[in-house]
Amino acid sequence: MTDADKEDTQSEGAIELLSFVSYRISLLHPKLNAQAAHILGKLAGISLVQWRIISLIDAFGPKISSSEIITRVSMDKGLFSRALKKLVEDERVISMTDPSDQRRMLLSLSPQGKALQETVIQTMRERQKHLMHDLTADERNALYSAFAKLERNADRRDF
Repeated sequence: MTDADKEDTQSEGAIELLSFVSYRISLLHPKLNAQAAHILGKLAGISLVQWRIISLIDAFGPKISSSEIITRVSMDKGLFSRALKKLVEDERVISMTDPSDQRRMLLSLSPQGKALQETVIQTMRERQKHLMHDLTADERNALYSAFAKLERNADRRDF
């Protein structure tokens, strides 16, 4: 195989790699996380994981179990636990034992947590607009439809 043939093969391999959905998502994901972490740290002094916990409690609360949050976002339990501990210490989240199941912890936002969420959500909405502003309505609809299909297909292990 000549050097020119190797370059063509590498180019074809690079083109194929760039067409893999999982590869493209793996490139985009850390950029989105870094952007969000920067915004959240600067605006509210919280981490991205803390923001996700606050957002999920707000969206699915007022009393949601820790395990439900972990399941909804496929979050590492240790990472979740550390972030939640800090939110409780900072009196942004209230943690209470579920009266119907002593093993479950129910979470709700404190008044401080609710105020934080209301402040940060405005900026995160602006970020969402920024991320999507180059897409037409049809492209946005296609993107969300594609995400739903990709998520469903990613659950399958036999193909």
